[in-house]
Parts: sequence; C-alpha cells; structure tokens
Amino acid sequence: MENIVDKVDLGLAISIGAILVALGSAAIAVYALYAARGQQAVSKRLLANQLLRDAWNLMGGKSGTENIVEFASQSNLAQAKRLIDEALVQDSGSSLAYRRLASYHAGRKEYQESIDALQTAVKLEPKDSHGHYNLGKSYYRLEHYDKALEAFKAAIGLNPQWAEAHYYLGNTYDKLERDDEALAAFKTVIELDPENEAAHRKLGNTYFGSKQYDEAIKAFQAIIDLDPNNALAYYNLGLSCTNLKHYGDAVKAFKATIRLDPENTLARENLKTAEYLVEHL
Repeated sequence: MENIVDKVDLGLAISIGAILVALGSAAIAVYALYAARGQQAVSKRLLANQLLRDAWNLMGGKSGTENIVEFASQSNLAQAKRLIDEALVQDSGSSLAYRRLASYHAGRKEYQESIDALQTAVKLEPKDSHGHYNLGKSYYRLEHYDKALEAFKAAIGLNPQWAEAHYYLGNTYDKLERDDEALAAFKTVIELDPENEAAHRKLGNTYFGSKQYDEAIKAFQAIIDLDPNNALAYYNLGLSCTNLKHYGDAVKAFKATIRLDPENTLARENLKTAEYLVEHL
C-alpha cells in the first residue's frame, strides 16, 4: 500500500477519512487520519489491527475469543490471507497477526505452518495465554502430545481459570494414557464450569476405561441431570451398571436409551442381556 496519505494535511485527511468510512474502508480511513497528524507508527498499528479484525470476520472468528478457526471457506481464507499479509507489512511485530496467520493455516489443515506462526506469536508476546493454548491445539492435531502438554500448561499458568484449556489438558493426558492426571484435569473443568457436558463425559469415559464403574456412574448421571434426553449418557450408564452387576438399573438405563434412540441396536442387545440376567440371577 503506497503511503500517499502521509503527505496530506489534517483537514484534507479528515475529508478523505469521512469518504472512506462512508465507503466502508474504515481501516484506510483511520490510517489516513493518524498519518496526517504525523503519527505514522500509530496509524500503521491501527491499520494493521483493523485489517486483522476484517480477516478474523472473514474466517468466522467469534467476537471475544481468540481460539483458532478451522472451518472457514477457502475463498474467505484467501481473502483473509491477503489482509493478514498487509497487516504484517504495516506491523511486522504484531503477535495478533501471527495468531491470525495460524488460523489461516489451520483452516487449510496446514498444522505445522500454524505451529510456526504461533511460535513466533508467543515469542513476541510470551504472556499471551491464547497463543500458548492455540499452539497446544496445533500440536494436538499433529499428535505431538508431549509438546501439546507443555503448551496447555503454559496457557493455564497464565490463566488458571480457563476451563477450556484444562479440558484440552485432560484430553492430552488421556492420549498419553495418564489416567490420574486426565481425571484431575476434567475435575478441574467441572469445578470451573459445572454444566460442561463434554467434561462430565470425558470424566465418565476415563473412569470407565480404568474400571472405576461407581465413579463412572456418577459422571454419566451428572450428564443426565443436565440433559435428560442424552441417549448416549443413558447407554454408558447402562454399561457401567452392567459391569457392577446392577442389572435392574442397567435395564432401566438401556430402556431409556432406546426410548430416546430407537435405532440403537447395541442398546437393544445389551437390554436383552440385562433382562436375562435379572431373571436368572
């Protein structure tokens, strides 16, 4: 972008800015106003930030969150990339620009490139928890679980109350088959966010996998309390009851599963087994 606005006086810049705002070119309008005041560094930074906001909107980013966006359309991604590149021209030291660049690469499933961008972002802004968190997610996608663990821990160290970071920490421990630490992470999520169904489910699944069926029952029942129409929670509850030889409770749970999900053939098979055991034991 040729910086012709650097040479205009303030009155003319204000007029230009008004026209550009009317045309929807808010980023360039802001740039024009500040450049005319001799504040080129400020104008470039503001322009870069506006370009990055526009890129974020194109990629489907949600206001108030910095999580990587992975599902934008390819045409929108291409437009966003041009804005990000221009933002880096205006402000090459912007950690936000590198986070947006990471989102662009993640949207294209280019996770190593996403990692490269995020590593630059956290070097520029080491205390940014979002940079570490998104770095962890990118490592997780590539199944680099040890590195993901380090990144999620760094994010939590900067923001201990971040339930989502604890959740992914638990997922990573689960992938590493470190059940006790996974359980602790999921419990922390639930303490921070008691209605987090995903965390209750992960807690139940981890308990079930380690054959702690009493605890698994509590976790699956907690999901049902939150969502009485959750067929999967009833099914998992039924399996847990079966493993504890609580066949009557298992029958109730499998019947509830079938009521909510009539096509669930596994629930029907398990119901027959549980009913048989109730009659013959």
